[in-house]
Parts: sequence; C-alpha cells; structure tokens
Amino acid sequence: MIKDNFSDELKEAIQIAQAIVKEFSNAEISPSHLLKSILHRRLPLRKKLELMGKDVFYIENWLDFRILKLSKTNKLSPDPQLDVKTQTVLNEAENIRIQYDFDNINLPCVLAALCIPGVGYTFEQLKTFPINQEDVINNLFDDGNKKEDSVGKKQKDKLLKNHKARLSESSLEKFCLNKTQYGQDGKLDPVVGRDKEIRLISEALSRRSKPNAILVGEPGVGKTAIIDGLVQAINENKVTQKLRNAIIFELDLGSLIAGASYRGEVEDRLKKIIAEIKEYEKAILFIDEIHLLLDKQGGAAGASNLLKPELARGELTIIGATTQDEFAKYVEGDEAFTRRFEIIRVDEPDDKITLLMLQTIMPKYEKHHQVNIDSSTLIESIHLSRRFSKDRKLPDAAIDLLDRSMAALQMMNEASSIDMEDLTRAFKELNEKIKEEKAEFKRESYKEFYSDLSNRISYLLLAKVNYDLENLSITNIKKLQNIISSTLKDLTEKAKDKAEKLTSEDLTAVISFKTGISIGKLQSSEQERLMKIEDELIKRVIGQDHAIKEIAQAIRRSRAGIRKQNKPIGSFFLVGPTGTGKTELARTLADYLFQDEDSMIRFDMSEFTEEASVSLLHGASPGYVGYEEGGLLINEIRQKPYSVVLFDEIEKAHSGVFKIFFQILDEGKFHDKLGKEGDFTNSIILFTSNIGSDPIIEAFQKEGKLLSEVVIKDEMKSYFPPAFINRLDKVIPFIPIHEKVISLIFDIHITKVEKMLKAKDITLRVSEKAKERLSKLGYNIEYGARPLLGVIRDYIETPLANMIIGNEIKEGNTAIIDLNDKDQFIWEVKT
Repeated sequence: MIKDNFSDELKEAIQIAQAIVKEFSNAEISPSHLLKSILHRRLPLRKKLELMGKDVFYIENWLDFRILKLSKTNKLSPDPQLDVKTQTVLNEAENIRIQYDFDNINLPCVLAALCIPGVGYTFEQLKTFPINQEDVINNLFDDGNKKEDSVGKKQKDKLLKNHKARLSESSLEKFCLNKTQYGQDGKLDPVVGRDKEIRLISEALSRRSKPNAILVGEPGVGKTAIIDGLVQAINENKVTQKLRNAIIFELDLGSLIAGASYRGEVEDRLKKIIAEIKEYEKAILFIDEIHLLLDKQGGAAGASNLLKPELARGELTIIGATTQDEFAKYVEGDEAFTRRFEIIRVDEPDDKITLLMLQTIMPKYEKHHQVNIDSSTLIESIHLSRRFSKDRKLPDAAIDLLDRSMAALQMMNEASSIDMEDLTRAFKELNEKIKEEKAEFKRESYKEFYSDLSNRISYLLLAKVNYDLENLSITNIKKLQNIISSTLKDLTEKAKDKAEKLTSEDLTAVISFKTGISIGKLQSSEQERLMKIEDELIKRVIGQDHAIKEIAQAIRRSRAGIRKQNKPIGSFFLVGPTGTGKTELARTLADYLFQDEDSMIRFDMSEFTEEASVSLLHGASPGYVGYEEGGLLINEIRQKPYSVVLFDEIEKAHSGVFKIFFQILDEGKFHDKLGKEGDFTNSIILFTSNIGSDPIIEAFQKEGKLLSEVVIKDEMKSYFPPAFINRLDKVIPFIPIHEKVISLIFDIHITKVEKMLKAKDITLRVSEKAKERLSKLGYNIEYGARPLLGVIRDYIETPLANMIIGNEIKEGNTAIIDLNDKDQFIWEVKT
C-alpha cells in the first residue's frame, strides 16, 4: 500500500488515515479519510492552507459529513487498505508528480488529485469544496520538492520553507496562549477585588521549592480573572523581584487533546511544550481545568505523570485551576501530585466587591454593545443573579446576565422596527385570509398569532406593552382581534424609541424569558409578598389559619435577618389527619413565595423505608451503581435553590434518613457522596405526618381546640429522634376539616373546572342545592376533604365529558347541575 515514491509526509498521512478508519468503524480508506489525514495538525499542509485563508474547520466538517454516511463494520481490520477510489486518487497524484517533475508524491500532489472531478469526488460534490486545483498549483507547488533550474532560488526557498516549518512546529504557539503578550496588547479586562488571591499566588510562586499553586473555587467566581490580574501585576512590575519579567503561558487543553489520533500523542505534545517552556528563564504555565490531566477516563489520561518529575525537580512552574468538585474527585486523591502545589481557595465575592468588579469592566461592554448602564442596574443584576441563578456564582452570573441583556437590547434597537412592519402586514393578511372561515377557526388563528408574538419579536420590546397570555382564554373573537390590533399598535410605537440605556426592567424581562416566570410576579417586591402571606394562603388553604399564621411569622423573622444565618428560611413539621391541606399548603407556599408552583420539591418518604434506599437521597458510595449520578436531594436543590422542599409521610422513612436532616437544619447545606454541595438557605423545609392525628381529632371534637406543641412533641418522640425534633422551627398541628368549611374547599376546586371549560367557551353553573349535596358527599371525618376531588370527578367532570363528546354541549352553551325533588343530580343545557 505504501510505495517507495511516497514522501515521508504522505506515508505518515496514510498511517493517520488508518487510525481515522478505525475511529469511525469503517472498512477501508476512502478519499475522505485520506483528505482528513493530510489536514492533520501534525502535517504542514494544514498550516499552509490556513495561510492561504482557507477555512480548514469547514473542510473537516465537509469530510465528517461524508465519512458518517459510509457503511460501518463490526470486524475492524488491524491494517485497513485503500479502496478503489483512493487508489485512483494516488494514481492521479503520481501523474501530477511526473507532470511537475517532483522527486516523489507529496501532499500537494494528493490534494491536487482530489480536486479533479471524477477522481475522488463527483463534480456536484466538489461544488461545495472550497479548494480547486488551480489554488493548489499556484500556492502549494512552489513549496514542494520540485527540481529547480536556479540553485540560488532553490536555496532561498529552502531557507524560507525551513523558517515556516520551525514556526509551525512550535508547540507553545500551537497549544498555548501567551497571556503576558495578551496583557501588553491591552486585551485583558482590568481585575479588582482580588488583591489577596494575587498576593497569595505571588508568594507561592516565589518559593525556593515547589513554586506552584492551584486555584480551587466554584465555576464563575473568577479563577481565570485572578491569573489575568497576576499578568497585569507582572507587566506593571507590581510583583516580587523573582517574578519580574516572567512570562505566563496558558495551556489550551482542548487543542492539546483534539485531533490526537494515536495513543501517546497527547503526551508527546506535552513533552514538547515542557521542553520549550524550560528554555525561558522565567516562564509559568497556567493550566485551566487541571483536573483533566488526572482523569483516567479522559483524553489526557496519564499526562500528569509527565509533570510530576518536572515539579519534583523544581524545573517547571505551574498554576492550575479547578472547581471544588473536580479537585475532590480527581486531584486530591493523587498525593504525589497535590503536595507539589499550594492550594489557594477562591471564594465567591460579596455584593460590594461584585459591584466594584462590574463597575470596572462594564465600560468595555458598553463600548461593545453601544448601550449605557448605571449603578442601580448593576446592583439589580447582582440581586437577580443571586436569586435566579443560584447554581451560578458571582461575578460570572451577573456579567452573563448583563452581557446577554445588553446584546438583546442592541438587537431590539436594530431589528424591532422591521419586525413590526412584517407583523402588522402579516396580521392584515391573516384578517383577509380567515374572513370567510368558521368562528372556531378564526378564534384558533388569532390565538396562535397572539401566542406566537413572543417568538417573532424581542422579548424586551414585548415587556414594554401589556402582553398577557391570559388573554388566550378570551372566547369573543372580536375582542381577541381588538387586543391583537391594540398590542401591535403599542409595539410599533415602542419600537420607534431606540433605547440607549439598559434598565432594571430589561434585566427582569431577560430573567422572565429565561425562567418562564411572568414579569408581573418578578416585579412584585418581596416585602409586599411577605406582608400578604396570610391573606393569599388563606384563599387556597381553608380552615388552617393558625398554621398559616405560624409559618408566615417564621418566614418574616428569617427575611428580616433577626434569626441565625446559614439556615433554611424555615423548617416546619405539619402534623394532622389526612386531607387537611398539608400538601396543598406546601404547593401554595411555593407558588406564592417563589412565583412558581413547580418550585416545590416533593419526596414521598414511603419510598425510602429500606436502609439501601437512603443512598438515593445522598448518593451511592464510590464503586456502587449510580455513584456518578450523585444524590437526588442535592441534584434537585441545585436545580431549584428557591423552593419548598416537602418530605411527605416522614414517619415511613428509614431512621438513617434523619442524619441527612441534621446538617440541613443546622447549617442550611448538605454534601452528597460526590462532594457536591446543596444550598438550602433559600428554601423552606416541610415535613408532614399523620402521627398524633387521633389525639388531635379527639381534642378538637371534645374541647374544640388544638393540642399544644408540647403534647404533640411528646407523641412524636416515639417515632423520631429527639435531635431531629429539637432542630425544627415549629411543630404545627392541622385541625380536622369540618363541614362548615368543606363548601369553601369545593368552590376552590370547582373554579379550576370552570376555567378549563371557559377555554372551550362553555359555562358551568352549580346550584346551591347541588353544591351543598356534593360538598357533603366529598366530606369524611377520617379523610377530611380528600374524597372531594373524586366526587367532582364522578359527578361533574365525567358527565360533562360524555355530553361534550356526544355533542350535547356545544360552544357557547351553559351547563347547569342541580338537584331534583328526589335528591338526584340533573343536568340542563342552555344555549
């Protein structure tokens, strides 16, 4: 397969092509495999094409598309051969070699052959290929091994070629970024608020032995920015004598690993980098995501072993950066590696320092986006980031929010006027198109147009007008048409005003778009919501006013800052008979306090009765199935840090579960087996149980009052550890539901049914007699209001569904349920 008249580079390319064939599980070397191999980073052709201005990444994607369409095989050959087309390509390359009098078949010859239609690819395929044969001949054949008539010219070209080769072979240039040069060119953002960390790094790097450091901190706290600050300090001579004139290179691990086609190639590249960096008198290698060098399953597995002897001899200075999770998982266990470094913890900055950071770097963002921003908006970005990006850290979360908002505002300024012209024209065309259609088709067409507005124009512009998806429940066609017309008119007027300044309202709109929480709920102040907790919760949780009052007072104490910090907002044990509203209270709290009913995290503790099941909450131990997935509890709270966490029927859980709760209730945080931290300081913790229900019912029926918390706690001691009970903020009894309030609960549930029917333009009416009868059927002294949902389903929802499907009830009709003289339910339909 490999012939004597092949150049050394072509021989190497064929070996690389064989590796690519195995990687894609193909049978033979196709022209696409060969072309992909000659573009490999190790070969000089790639660099030459880049100097010609060719998009090599596009060519690689062009090739991958064709390779992926090739048939795969389960029986991989250890020595893949050339297919018929590739043999044709090399034969044509031989003809080109003879024609241009080259000593052997080189890479430009092969590329020129591949560019000939009908040889490796069809004429249609080559239409999208960005290189033609003329490009190759004019730009690459002079650098081949063609025989020259003029000895002087040949010598000159040879020197030039050797110079280019040396540049292309520089591993530092290929795989590292000269951050010092970057700083001197003014390409680094200014760094403030990190003087302590920069000083600690400088001290570590000035040591006689082991002058290395690892920055450990959560993603987004600014580890890379600290290195930028160190670079700027070095450039400004604000460091010790030992660090003056030092050069910092940042290793691009992605580039180092990418394109490695054979085992050990990553190590070979790293060896070259180490050799080159040691030639400098004062050079420092910065490795972001340094844990990748110690990941045994990663692309750089084993690379850390190359660094250990260099670090031991003190011949190489390294700064690493990684997160706390990755440090614990990959780095900390390798003591031979870790003890060569000074560990520097990087904490999240507080709000004041974050504001200072934002004020320092925002001028560059203002210049980039052509949008101004003031301090009040910067402060709001910090508050919103803390509240709605709890899984991200400052200052990165706030910077991202501001950057995204400014980009959205700039786009709104540029595109909104044109978008509104298109939308207005589309609405006129829609009116004309559906003029003769049936009412239902018109209604659905208008609803679809209205709901699609959020996809067709800037959400920042939409936030400036009265756009509410609740309008989709409107059934009157004329009213719906007028609302759309009015909305478009308002949007057109707003689009004319070009915003020059980012505001807090723009940030709120971005958060709303990102989280799905309505803007109205986001804009309502927390203080206002806290003062109205009782009023809102009493509307949905009937008959438990005392419980609501206790919880509301505890939440206000927490938010006022007059209780211990670093604890959950509140931890409450709700005890009482089933069907009294314990779970409904949790759902209502989540909806009201955190603006989203989905902010409730619920665990049915009857699923954690076995000791082995406890590991589902905090994660499996190393070596066991599911270890890499982490614990359910931590995963959930990291996704929803602002939430109500409900542990339902806690008395059924295994006793091992309570050890988890001790740390959560004491410190407001918990770590799973992977070391990931769950933050519960912005959560309300609720436990529910039926333990003690009988004494509560008995006391209420006989004396008409609640049992005291002391009596209930005594009852609980038989089931729960005292250490758990004593950590709770409050144990709250729920009184049994009595017949006087069951009709109020009925009203809440029937309103939901009415809302669903209204969307179909159907009205539901329940007579007082029917309401009273249904309420009694739905009440049980033992199960409270729980049977009520079944009664509504059987006596209202099921008959309605049958009548709608049977076409007895149509749009615009009113369905009335009543009782006749025989105490039977009857239905009447009015048009």
